[in-house]
Amino acid sequence: MGDSLYNEISGYVILKNRRVKKNSIKPLRNKTRESQFFYFDPNLISAEEFKKLGFNRYQIQNLIKYREKGGSFTNAGELTKIYGIDTTFLNSIKPWIIIKESTKHNKKDFKPVPQKLIELNSVDSLQLLGLKGIGSVYASRIIKYRNLLGGFSDRKQLLEVYNFPEETYFQIKNTITIDTCGITKLSLNFSDAYSLSKHPYISKELAEKIVAFRNKNGAYNECTDLLRNEILFQEEYDELIPYLKTN
Repeated sequence: MGDSLYNEISGYVILKNRRVKKNSIKPLRNKTRESQFFYFDPNLISAEEFKKLGFNRYQIQNLIKYREKGGSFTNAGELTKIYGIDTTFLNSIKPWIIIKESTKHNKKDFKPVPQKLIELNSVDSLQLLGLKGIGSVYASRIIKYRNLLGGFSDRKQLLEVYNFPEETYFQIKNTITIDTCGITKLSLNFSDAYSLSKHPYISKELAEKIVAFRNKNGAYNECTDLLRNEILFQEEYDELIPYLKTN
């Protein structure tokens, strides 16, 4: 239930078998009487102006983040894409929304600009800033996660980067390539449990299990020994195999 719908019905809700002090339930913001309506373009106004219109802090935060990542609105209905904005609240402000022609995307005039493909395992943080929706924070997180993995083996691993937006991934996935030749691999026969457990896909328990089997049965002949001896299930193996070697 969105904030605005709650505000509409909160005065009619009765909780049986509970003693609720009068006026103890305070409705969330977005009350019409608290708002100062004026014509506005959601692509252009400031956070303070959103606040005057009755948007709450959560809605404003999500709106600003969406715009900072390159998002924009071509019609009022697209505001419901923002977490926290429901149709009830949108209908209360919709008459005041005017989206200027300059902020709309005219499909007839749109010409895709060819972009140079970026190889994710060799790119530096400065080059990552050239990707749509990637700021300094995400660039730093991508490099940090790449180092932890030993290199990316699949573009979808970007979604494993802390708090990485799915919409940003779909915007940039076709401008990214992966070269797996440079991936740093862990040796099943020479890595200790601590070194193995530092990898994002290997828990401490799994690392100890791998080393314990080696100590008891001797060196691994090939990586598939992990499957044959039920140390890993198939799905786990498929995820981890790009990062393993026996020598």
